[in-house]
Amino acid sequence: MDMKNKATSWSAAMAFCCMALAGCAQEDEWVDEGTVDQAKAAGTSTCTYGDGLYCGANGVPGDPNTLYSCIRGRVTVEEVCAGGCQAMPPGVNDVCVTGNVEKALDYAMQLVGGPYVWWTSGPLGDGPPAWAKDAKVPEASHARSKGMFCAGLTNLMLRKVGKEIPHAPGAFGGTVAYGLYYKKVAKKFDANASYPAGTLVGRYFRSVKDQGHVAVVLGDGRVLESNSNRFGSPYPGVNTSKRLKNWRPSYYEYAVLPEDWLGK
Repeated sequence: MDMKNKATSWSAAMAFCCMALAGCAQEDEWVDEGTVDQAKAAGTSTCTYGDGLYCGANGVPGDPNTLYSCIRGRVTVEEVCAGGCQAMPPGVNDVCVTGNVEKALDYAMQLVGGPYVWWTSGPLGDGPPAWAKDAKVPEASHARSKGMFCAGLTNLMLRKVGKEIPHAPGAFGGTVAYGLYYKKVAKKFDANASYPAGTLVGRYFRSVKDQGHVAVVLGDGRVLESNSNRFGSPYPGVNTSKRLKNWRPSYYEYAVLPEDWLGK
């Protein structure tokens, strides 16, 4: 089944996600490829973004807790979602909220639009920007209003599904900890691979100038991440505006499959 598409374009941008020994800072790695998605040709009046899966009232009429299939304007029920239906960004089929991956993504998508917040010094705590504590996850609206850096976003996703925050000697809840904690299950990043939604991708911490990064792959290769606007990025804060293929192939270094960090 084809995924829904929307016209999307962006200009060159750099993402900078900072956190000493626990954050994420990036150099100029973003490659502008112009418009990636193309709008569906006119004539599909019912399927707002083209053929694909939709939650009701999100591009097709219907119950918000039901997942619909829309093909050439014909809408049929795909599944009644007992746990609710999660609307995904353009280019990604909507999904029923079932296992850990869907629950974590459902929560994380509610954080989109939240501000990027810098970490300056001191231990990382329960609140922003790291949200680095093995504790009950805060309400999404609260976390969104307070903001986070890149690892803060993924820490919140782990807390949503009851998984422990990554830790290692001298590091807790940041890019150093992520790189070490998932070392045994991480795979070498492959720029040509098609990773499933919920895959964690990262760059290892190297120095204060290159403190690494973590992001989450969505179903169409787009990434969910938190960026700063330090270098004038047009997408600061928590966003889903970039794709893996728009970064130079050697930027990301490891990938952790959804079940290996979020569980099933």
